[in-house]
Amino acid sequence: MAKLLSWIDNAKAICMICVFILHSEAYYGFGSVSYGILFKPFYVNAFFFISGYLFFGKWLNVSALTVEGGGYLKALENAVCRLMIPSLIFSVIVFIPKTVFHSEDLNIMSFVTHVFGGISYWFTSALFVAQIVLLTLVVTLQRKDIWTYLLCSVFLFAIGWYLNCIRTDNNAEAFLPWFWKTGIEYTLFMALGGVYMKYEDRIHARRKVILTLSAVVYIVATIMAFRGVGFQLMGLGGRCDLPGAIWIASGIALIIALCRYIEHNRFLSFIGQNSIVFYFFSGVFPAFIGMVARRIFSDGNYIVTITVAALSIALAWIATMIINRYLPFLIDIRNIKRG
Repeated sequence: MAKLLSWIDNAKAICMICVFILHSEAYYGFGSVSYGILFKPFYVNAFFFISGYLFFGKWLNVSALTVEGGGYLKALENAVCRLMIPSLIFSVIVFIPKTVFHSEDLNIMSFVTHVFGGISYWFTSALFVAQIVLLTLVVTLQRKDIWTYLLCSVFLFAIGWYLNCIRTDNNAEAFLPWFWKTGIEYTLFMALGGVYMKYEDRIHARRKVILTLSAVVYIVATIMAFRGVGFQLMGLGGRCDLPGAIWIASGIALIIALCRYIEHNRFLSFIGQNSIVFYFFSGVFPAFIGMVARRIFSDGNYIVTITVAALSIALAWIATMIINRYLPFLIDIRNIKRG
């Protein structure tokens, strides 16, 4: 079990580190080449895949998730307290600094849209929606086979994908409420994580063939991307094409394989175990440090980009330690009663 948790923490940590690097690119710059393109196929997509691995590992035995037994309500409570409410709290905390930073108007409507509409943190919003949808499917269908939920998630993905493809703008209002269209798409990634969980041993037995094929696909796609070929790789907009899906699949396969070979270490474990908290800081710290760095190093040197990311992670680490020790209710409101 410790080894299992180790590779999962490693994968979540690496995904979160990639988030910081990409956000540092966005806020500071990257010079002539955006090396962050190496991470885009998996940096959030793998996180949803791993979330599905954990979700179905816990709830595929539907006898434990019945309305009568309170399992559904307990699972719903966990999702609300550990995803929805923290998203609301941190959205309130960063609303004014974020609005001022982006030179936007401060008004009540914008506050309601970004905070209560779940727009400030698209990742946790979409993850919350995906979890609630899958929880509802599990308690409704009462099936123990993963293929039923995979089939349902394919249907949901098709709906979300179509609605995101016909979307004509990227304004906050287009994603209300809570990035639900993107969220129902990501049920497919979570269901695929469940398939991997169910057949993990069989897949692992064929790892050499899978990894060789994945590595070839990833390298070819990366070269194409650096040469200007466009790929749709999901993310907040929820848009994906077939070449993008293939690149995403190869990226997830590679990152999981890599994380299985990384030994347990405190650095990755801490980030992995607190990945949602790190995510809440993955915008504000790169934005602040990137702004300062632009005034000192205006040429967009990628060494500076990595430095911005590293300093941002360090600040997020300190902030996470403070929250865990003194303000645990920020990440789970139920800790008020426990305290």
